[in-house]
Amino acid sequence: MLIAFLFAAAVHAAPVLAPMTVSDPAESFELPSFSPDSSQLAVIRYNKWGIALIDAKTGAVRKLEADKALLEAHFPKKNRSFFFQGPRFIPDGKHVAAIVSGTDEKRRDIQCVFVWETAGATQTQGRCARPGKKDLWPKALANYEGRLAVLGRTGGGMGTNTVFLLPELQAEPKPSWPSNTIASVMIYDHLGAVAPDGVHQLSSTYGKPAEVLSLRDGSVVARLTGAGSATTESGWSFSADGKALVSVGTMVRIWDSATGELRRTIAVPAKGASLSPGGKLVALASPLGVSVWHVGFGKEVAKLPVQGARERVALSPDGTKVVTQEYGFNKPIELWDISSLVGAAGGTDDLADADALHRRARARQQARQFDQALADYDKAVSLKASAAVLRDRGTMRLAVGLNEGAEQDFAAALAKGATADLHLHRGMARQALGQASAAAQDYKRALALDPKLARAHFFLGLLASQESRLAEALKCFARALALEPGLAEAHLNMGLVHQAAGRLDDAASAYTAALKVSPKLAPALSYRGIVRYQQGRDQEAQADLEAALALEKDAVSYNYLGMLYLKHGNRPYGRSAFGQAWDISMHTDASAAYHLGLYDMEDGAPAGAARYFDEAVRLAPGNEKYSAAQKAAHDQSERNYQASVARHQAAMDRARANSWSNLLLEAGRSMDNIALSISGASSSGGGSYSGGGSYGGSYGGGAGSSRDTAGSAASRASSTLQERRDSQQRAANRQQVERKLWNMNNPYR
Repeated sequence: MLIAFLFAAAVHAAPVLAPMTVSDPAESFELPSFSPDSSQLAVIRYNKWGIALIDAKTGAVRKLEADKALLEAHFPKKNRSFFFQGPRFIPDGKHVAAIVSGTDEKRRDIQCVFVWETAGATQTQGRCARPGKKDLWPKALANYEGRLAVLGRTGGGMGTNTVFLLPELQAEPKPSWPSNTIASVMIYDHLGAVAPDGVHQLSSTYGKPAEVLSLRDGSVVARLTGAGSATTESGWSFSADGKALVSVGTMVRIWDSATGELRRTIAVPAKGASLSPGGKLVALASPLGVSVWHVGFGKEVAKLPVQGARERVALSPDGTKVVTQEYGFNKPIELWDISSLVGAAGGTDDLADADALHRRARARQQARQFDQALADYDKAVSLKASAAVLRDRGTMRLAVGLNEGAEQDFAAALAKGATADLHLHRGMARQALGQASAAAQDYKRALALDPKLARAHFFLGLLASQESRLAEALKCFARALALEPGLAEAHLNMGLVHQAAGRLDDAASAYTAALKVSPKLAPALSYRGIVRYQQGRDQEAQADLEAALALEKDAVSYNYLGMLYLKHGNRPYGRSAFGQAWDISMHTDASAAYHLGLYDMEDGAPAGAARYFDEAVRLAPGNEKYSAAQKAAHDQSERNYQASVARHQAAMDRARANSWSNLLLEAGRSMDNIALSISGASSSGGGSYSGGGSYGGSYGGGAGSSRDTAGSAASRASSTLQERRDSQQRAANRQQVERKLWNMNNPYR
């Protein structure tokens, strides 16, 4: 049984956020890119002749039109098909560029590039590749050695790698790129990404780890530590300054792009991600919505109240704005100002007074501005390493998971004078580091200094429960509650001990006591719901689990809720709940995988079921029920496959038979045509078929035989022609009736 490790942290409520939406019914936008100063966004206009700029403060839209004459010259009016890619701003922000892709009247690929001035929204450059000519074939836009450039080739798709600098479109000398670099440059996010500092991350080679390559010569800048290949990482992007790189998939991972060192793993199954300069913040789009995380601490600092899942997100270069959009066409853009969550909190950054820095650090910590708070703590410690500053910095480090630094801070503070509180906190840091024995010593020293310190008893109880000394754990929790009845964590963990021992009534009572103290304690609701499910009190269990999920999404609650729905025959809701459990658990919940496999089996999809059962067996290899289901699914999938092969073979046999029938029918039609020709020749009295000449002998050797054959053929032809005329007349009559009916019922006639 999982034992909850909880302690309170003073955090001010985050301000309520509301987006600025940009929507034009006549346009169809795609997620935009920010200008270098974060004041504008550039977006694609689908099926239009250009792009658009959006003011990030007011939402005003300006349309940038491309040279229609140039586009019409390369893309024919009939079957016209082209689309804009990008766009990207030039580093000075004064120009913006976009690439156009499409086909000409001969279905040959055409590539163009356009450049506009952002101030006047006027086009300054427009250039298209001509098929068969050694011209620029743009593939991607990237900042190349401090300037925006078109990466492409001259001479078509297999030509020479070339860089064209913007806005002048001046050609640079040929770089020595690998042959497959251009093919994967940022055309699709899952293939690769271009960094603004002139390096390119290539992940298009399946089965191989990702590498950061130089755009100048193709050399390897860094190999990403622990990175998967394109088979495991579904999306990549660089921070605005190119110093960090993020990948998304079943989890989010952030690297230092210069060294390849893995900086942070975030257990969120994201679809899209965007880094701030330096990689301090990362915005994530996931099935759960949009959130902003502090990379250094691995903590969520903002949760945007969006409606529904998101797949695309972008963070502004200054880190103060987030733009997101639902997937699909004609979806409005949502722009969120998060400066109140991640900006500086009060005062200037040039403080030199340790006490003032200490006060500001605590204020920033309460506002969840962790990087600024830590910087203030560090500066305050450098000026005056008092026990109070060391203790507060250690507490913040402990809250954000920097346990080693926290343990060092508490040890340094203890060196200045031992207190029960410092021993308690150092014990917590040591327990988080897995140093159970040292942590117990600290808790006992804390109690020696203050026997009424309830939390020291509580954490001793946690240590005992983690080591399966359940009776001792209950005594410790009881002592803690005798000293501090409002300690909800002690009630909760007492319930977990009872539940682990099978005392369900006692467990439910303990969870109820925790909820009386803290009504919004989601784990208490979740665990009480599980107990009530085990007791058969389904209606109460459902209420508890749904209330817990309204407060905090977790896989365990979704899994039990799915089993409740399944038990009462609500299949759609059950499947949805198991799917949520599977996603939130990062595909580590064996029970969710097993139940999803059962759904696929019932829906007649054994191949999909087999994949889920494979995961369930991998996660719980000793479970016989999972193994039996896995075997049954694979067997049924194989039988379906063999049946499919048999049906395909039968279809091929019928197709061959039909093709012979068609050949015979064509042969019959040819004979009818010959008969008509013979009939015409016979009726005209011509001598070619009347017994003389070169054809006489070949058709029976005489005029009488020829006439008999021709007569029978003519009779057949006449009958065939009459049948065709009758069929055509019936079709014409049917069309007239249908047209009359349509005119009577059509309100727009």
